[in-house]
Amino acid sequence: MGTALRPMENVMSSSWTIRRMVAAAALGAALFAGHAQANVAADGQTCTDESGDVAIAACTRAIASGRFRGDDLATLYHNRAVEYKHKGDLDRALVDFTEAIRLSPSEGCYVCRGIAWKEKGDVDRAIADFDEAIKLNPKYVEAYNARGIAWEDKGERDRAIADYSEAIRLNPQYAASYYNRGIDLERKGDLQRALADFKTFTELDASDPDGPAAVARVTEALNGG
Repeated sequence: MGTALRPMENVMSSSWTIRRMVAAAALGAALFAGHAQANVAADGQTCTDESGDVAIAACTRAIASGRFRGDDLATLYHNRAVEYKHKGDLDRALVDFTEAIRLSPSEGCYVCRGIAWKEKGDVDRAIADFDEAIKLNPKYVEAYNARGIAWEDKGERDRAIADYSEAIRLNPQYAASYYNRGIDLERKGDLQRALADFKTFTELDASDPDGPAAVARVTEALNGG
């Protein structure tokens, strides 16, 4: 059919932004301490602000300093996990996400680890993490969308549609779930409802060319094309 669900990577970006901002505020205060503490705080800030190997090295130094505890330490592990994930080092990312969760469980961290599990091909563990995220925050729209994608991977199309529908109920402006639900409805042969979802997606995300393409494809199918 030449169609693909809206990627999970957007979930990781949006959920992680919140954690980074909180960490930056906490780490910034330490810059006014002594020289050694200021160096450590600078590493923490670099871990928050930069990306790639520069961020990983700074996160590693900040973690090794022993000066961070609780939420701040969890944030450093989470930042480093995200950078490992972006480099494709899923094993190291999973280790760091797990440590961040041990230190300070959060729905965003569970979703990010779930995405990493899914990319490793362990869909059951991914779903378990999305379940935990929803337990922590039953209104976490991105978790429902991510779990819907995982259900689709397992061939559980009705459960996927149910999760996309819940995401839409919680946030009627959440474009990705309209597209994803439309794809599953199209695959089930429910073309009228699929068309309605694709039209809504196109209205909400006019810059994405996949929306008009899906509308045209389903319209043609409904017309016997």
